[in-house]
Formats: sequence, structure tokens, C-alpha cells
Amino acid sequence: MKRLFIVLVASFVLGLVGGVGPAWAGDLIPSPSDVGTTQTATQSNDGSNSASQSATSQPTVVSGPNVAIANSGDSCNPCGDGGGTTQNSGNTVDASTANNATQTNNQANGAGQTQTVDGGGSGNTSQSADQSNTGENTANQSATSEPVVVSGPNVAAFNSGDVNQNSGNTVDASSSNNATQSNNQSNGAGQSQTDSDGGCCHSGGDTSQSASQSNEGTNKADQSATSAPVVVSGGNYAVGNKSDVDQNSGNTVDASSSNTANQSNNQSNGAGQSQTAADNGHCCSSDSSTSQSADQSNSGTNEANQSAYSAPVVVSGPNVAIANGWGHDSCNPCGGSGGTVTQNSGNTVYAPSSNSATQTNNQSNGLGQTQTVNGSGGSCCSGTGDVTQEATQSNDAENTATQRAMSGGYVSSGGNYAFGNKGDVSQNSGNVVWAPSSNSATQTNNQSNGLGQTQTVNGSGWGCCSSTGDVTQSADQSNYGSNSADQSAYSAPVVESGPNVAVGNGWGHSPCNPCGGNGGTVNQNSGNVVYAPSSNSATQTNNQSNGLGQSQTVNGSGWGCCSNAGDVTQTASQSNDGENTANQTAYSAPVVESGKNAAFFNNGGVTQNSGNSVNAASTNTTTQGNNQSNNLGQSQTVNRGGCCAPRDCNPCNPCPPPPCEPKPCEPKPCPPPPCEPKPCEPNPCEPKTHQPKSNSGRGNLSETGTGTRQSNSSTLKNPHQGETGPGDHPTDDYDPGNSGSHNRGGD
Repeated sequence: MKRLFIVLVASFVLGLVGGVGPAWAGDLIPSPSDVGTTQTATQSNDGSNSASQSATSQPTVVSGPNVAIANSGDSCNPCGDGGGTTQNSGNTVDASTANNATQTNNQANGAGQTQTVDGGGSGNTSQSADQSNTGENTANQSATSEPVVVSGPNVAAFNSGDVNQNSGNTVDASSSNNATQSNNQSNGAGQSQTDSDGGCCHSGGDTSQSASQSNEGTNKADQSATSAPVVVSGGNYAVGNKSDVDQNSGNTVDASSSNTANQSNNQSNGAGQSQTAADNGHCCSSDSSTSQSADQSNSGTNEANQSAYSAPVVVSGPNVAIANGWGHDSCNPCGGSGGTVTQNSGNTVYAPSSNSATQTNNQSNGLGQTQTVNGSGGSCCSGTGDVTQEATQSNDAENTATQRAMSGGYVSSGGNYAFGNKGDVSQNSGNVVWAPSSNSATQTNNQSNGLGQTQTVNGSGWGCCSSTGDVTQSADQSNYGSNSADQSAYSAPVVESGPNVAVGNGWGHSPCNPCGGNGGTVNQNSGNVVYAPSSNSATQTNNQSNGLGQSQTVNGSGWGCCSNAGDVTQTASQSNDGENTANQTAYSAPVVESGKNAAFFNNGGVTQNSGNSVNAASTNTTTQGNNQSNNLGQSQTVNRGGCCAPRDCNPCNPCPPPPCEPKPCEPKPCPPPPCEPKPCEPNPCEPKTHQPKSNSGRGNLSETGTGTRQSNSSTLKNPHQGETGPGDHPTDDYDPGNSGSHNRGGD
């Protein structure tokens, strides 16, 4: 008894462990058939360049005076050259400012993915790749040149030799900004995915393959260039010198301001996707969705804000020559003693302002998608869920240029004065000023999308009705390009030339040729040459193209069954949007005034010019183009399968009988009415024949083969109703007398 009790307790414990153990394992350790398979790749690059540049040049330069009085030359050689006087108080100043920024982001992602899942189960199978590049370049540039340059005067009096005087300044006050910015971005992904049951029943998890590729590039340049020098030259004074006099107080000034921005985004995406989902065994698979998707996008932005300002102030001092060349050469009393005067107070000023922006976005997307979904291979009813293949490609590019160019300034030349000089006089107070303002913007967006899609969906094998979900193939391609240029050019310099005055020159007499003239020709120019046009130029282009090839094939069950398929859809959307905007303002309003030319009591001829030559043209030029194209090829084939009696189906998923197709009713003719017997009528033309005669002796009921023999028998022949005998029974005969129940023959 005790042993039996121990056995029962042990059996109970073992049973409890055996029941709890599998439940515990099932709760904590998942079944291999329930585990999903996932392959994921994420790649990203983020590059940023930022440059803040400021260049300022503000020197102050002042030169002192030069004074030369009563210099006699070489005392040991009284008959030699008297020894000239050369004076220079002009300054040479380089006050240029420049900023230069070169910024580049080179970014690339490459991914190769291969995923193979073999075996049944209910877990999901997914493969995904995410690639992104972000590049940003920013340049803030400011260049300012504002020198102050002043030269002192030159004074030469009672010197024995030639006099050369220069107080003009040479100043380079140019300011410039240069930014070169580029983003080179590319993504490449190759995906291969195969999901097969391997001959084992699987309950159908979803299968998905996706790729996301994006590039974002931004270039921004803020540029400001200012050139505003102040240049003043001192006067030149030559009095009572024995020989020729050459005087220059004109300044040479470069006050140009310029901004240059070269911006580009080179972006490309390339993806190849191959997806195969198949039930290769002979087992019923349940509904599962299959999806393949790709998203490719490029975004490029270029922005340039440019301001160029040139406004120099240039003033030249006067040139004064009085009573030069009147001394006598003791070693050559018959020779000329000089006295030719050359004076220049005109300034040469180069003060253009210019902005230049070249902006380019090169964007491309290339995608190849292949999707194959097969039902079961054998004689089993397979159910497939929705099958989706979709692709989205987009390019977004924007170029913006805001440009302001202004060239102004004030240029004034001092007067030239020549009195009582013995020789010829040449005077120039005219200025040469180059002060154009110009803006140039070249903006281009090159955008392209290329896509090839192939989708094949096959139902189950032979002899089974398959039920498939919706089958969808879609593609969306779009390009958006925008170019915007806002340009303003302003040129308004103020230019004034001083007067030229020549009085009483060339009247001296040569002791060796008292009747001959000693000079006195006067050439005077106070005219200015000013080039101050304003111009804007914008060239804007959008080149956009979409190319798409779609092939979709959907096959129902194999032969011998009607398939029940969902909706089959193939869609494509292609769009190009190009926009060019140019706002241009050109303004040219220089103020130019020439000084007076005055010549009195001179011995020789007089040539005077106070005319100005001014180019103040203002022009705007815009060239805009949108080149857009869409190219689409679509092929769609849907085969629903045949319809006949179902074949052998797997018992786990029995096949329903094929539905009968209704047929229209055909009209049938009505049957002919039944014929009624009619008695024959004698024909008098036919010869009479012998009629069968009744045997009245046999007409008794007792002699008939049927009946009770006590009433009429149904087997007797009645001649009154057209019956003829003998009957079927040997005793059946006529009953001419309609014998009754009395059973008497002969009646």
C-alpha cells in the first residue's frame, strides 16, 4: 500500500512538471517560426563650413611740401647744364582689401545589402536602407578700403635749370570679396531580398524592402565691398625759373569694389532594388503583404547677397607757372633759353563697382526596381495579401541673388595758370573717370529623374483557386527649380575740371634773331572723359526631365481554376515646375562739369578744349529659359486564369467549386398541338371491300379471356367504335349486338 502511494505521488509530480515545463518554455523562448528577420542600414554625412571675413584698410597718408629756390647748378662749369630741379610730393598707396573663401563638402554613401530568408514562419521580413547627406557653406565677407591720402605742394623759384614737379598720388583702394562654395553629394544603394518558404508551411508574415536617399546642400554668401578713398594732391608752383617747367598734380586712383560668388550643389542618388517573395512548397500559405518602396530626394539652395559701393573723393591741386625761361645762356647767347610750360592737374580715377554670382544646382535621381511575387508551386490554394511597388523621386533647387552696385564719388581737378612764360604752354585739367556699376547673375538648375519599374505577381500552381489582394505599382517624379535675381545698379559720379589760364606767354626776343618768334603756342584742355554706365545681366535656366518605364504583369492561378484577384492599379505622376524671376534697376546719373579755358596776349597759336566725353548708358539684360520634358512608357498585363472543375486540393485549404457563369436565355419554339383522331369517311370512288364479320356465336362473356364473365369485358371489340378483330385472346371477337350481362349470344 505504501509503495502504491509513492508511485501515485511520483506520477502526479512528473505530470505536473511535464505540463508546466512546455508552458514555461513557450512563454520565455519564442518559437523560431515567430521571429522576424530585419536588415537595416543607416548612413549619414553632415558637413558645415562657415567663414566670417572682414578686411578693412583705412590708412592716412600725408606728404610734406617741396621747396626749391635760387638753385644755380654747377659753379665749376658755368657753360654746362644749369642743373634741373625735380620735385615729387606724390604718394603711392596700396590700400586694397580682399576676402577669399573656398568651401567644399564632398559626401558619399554606398550600401550593398543582401537578405535571404528560407523557411516557414509567421515573422515579418524587412530590409531597409537610409542614406542622407547634409552640406552647408556660409561665407560672411566684408571688405572696406577708406584711405586718406594728401600730398604737399611743390615750389620752385628762380632756379637755373629745368623744373619737374609732381604732387599727384597713386592710390590702390580696391576692395573685393570672393567666395567659392560647393557641395558634392552622392548616395548609392544596392538591395537584394529573397523570401522563400523552402517547402515548409508558413503562416505568412509581411515582406518589405525600402530605401530612402536624400541630399541637402546649402550655400550662402553675404558679401559687402566698399571703396571710399579721399585723395587730395597739393599745388605745383614754378616762378622765375630759367628753363622749361613740367608740372603734374593729377592723381591716379583705383577705387574699385567687387564681389564674386561661385556656388554649386552637385547631388545624385542611385538605387537598385530586387525583391523576390515565393511559396515554393506544396503547402497552403496565408495572406501576407509584399511591399517595395524607394524615396529619393535632392534639395539644393544657393543664396548670394552682394553689395558693392565705390565712392572716391579725388581733388587735385593747382599748377602755377610764372615768368619762366627769361634768363640768358652766357655760353650760348644765340641759343634759346627755354620757358616751355607743361601743366597737368587732371585725375585718373578707376572706381567701378561690380557683383557677380554664378549659381548652379545639378541634381539627378536614378532608380531600378524589380519585384517578383509567386504563389505556391503545387496544388495548394495560396492566399497573397496586397502587393505594392512604389517610387518617389524629387528635386528641389533654388537660386537667389540680391545684388546692389553703386559707383559715385567726387572728382575735381585744380586749375592751371601760366603767366609771362617765354615758351609754349600746354595745360590739362581734364579728368578721366571710370565708374561703371554692374551686376551679373548666372543661375542654372539641371534636374533629372530616371526610373525603371518591373512588377510580376503570379498566383498559385495548377489546379487551385488563389485569392490575391490588391496589386499596385506607382511612381511619382517631380522637379522644382526656382531662380530669382534682384539687381540694382547705380552710377552717379560728380566730376569737375578746373580752369586753364594762359596770359602773356611767348613774347620774349632772341638776341640772335630779333625778328623771329620765341614760342607762345598755347594748348588747353579742361574736358573730362567719364565712363559711368550701369548694367544688370541675369541668365536663368531650368533644365528638367523625367523618364519612366513601368512594366506590370499579374497572372491568376494556373490552368484549371478561376482566380479571385483584387484590384490591379498602375499609376504614374510626372511634373516639372520652373520659375525665373528677375527684378532689375539700372540708374546712371553722372554730373560732369568742365572748367574754363582762358588765353590772353600769347604770341603763338591757341588750341582750347572744354568738351566732355561721357558714357552714362544704363542697360538691363535678362535671358530666361525653362527646358522641360516628361517621358513615360507603361505596360500592363492582367491574366485572371481559366475556369473549369476544381482539381485535387490540399485538405488544409479545400477549394470551393468554381462559380458558374450565367448565360443568357435563348427563345425556344412552342411544341405543335396534339393530333385528334378523326373517323375515316368512305370514298365513293374506291371499290368496296369486305369488312370483317362478327361471330355472334362467340360473343359471350363466358368465352372472353378477361373480366368476371358477368358484365361487359374490356377485351371485346366494338365495331361501332372502329375496332377490328380478332382480339388478343382467341376467344375475343366482335360484339355486334353489344351483348350485355345476360350472356346471350347473338344479341
